Amino acid sequence: MNLRQACEGIVRRHAEAEDRHDVEATLATFYTARYEVAPLGVSDGETAVRDVLHSMITGFPDWHIEPGPLRHGDDFVFVEVRMTGTHNGLWAGWEPTGRKMDIQVACVFEFVDDRLVCEKVYFDFATVMRQLGKLQPVVSDTTQGASRSIPGSRPLSIRAIDTYIMPAEGAPCPAPQLR
Repeated sequence: MNLRQACEGIVRRHAEAEDRHDVEATLATFYTARYEVAPLGVSDGETAVRDVLHSMITGFPDWHIEPGPLRHGDDFVFVEVRMTGTHNGLWAGWEPTGRKMDIQVACVFEFVDDRLVCEKVYFDFATVMRQLGKLQPVVSDTTQGASRSIPGSRPLSIRAIDTYIMPAEGAPCPAPQLR
């Protein structure tokens, strides 16, 4: 087995363990346990990574990971992932909303030789917030200089853009304000 196959096997075992909600099997895929989840922060060490995994499982009891294509680099494997779940438990300090999350996630698994040393996770947090009802889109028509909140709306022309009002770190998500 070559290095590429070894790394790919680790990534596949990791994703399968996450999807089964098997925290210990997920941790076992790491040489050193580390998650870097943008924009939520860094979890370094087994205890911190275990906490992140338990948080996902508690917050989304039906959490599902569906890996897509894998891409290989010299010291990493990149995976496109579809992540779904229903927010039925406390997550990110938010009480359960009962709403569904369905997002695309980019995962970069970093290796030293055939040892997994970090998983970096990138996703659109504003989309998660909107799907969970924590953020409403504000549609702006730049030709008229007006903005109005239209829940669930999407721009119909290139003149309209979605913008999101982000709360200060740790603050509750406010309702959008008209500008």
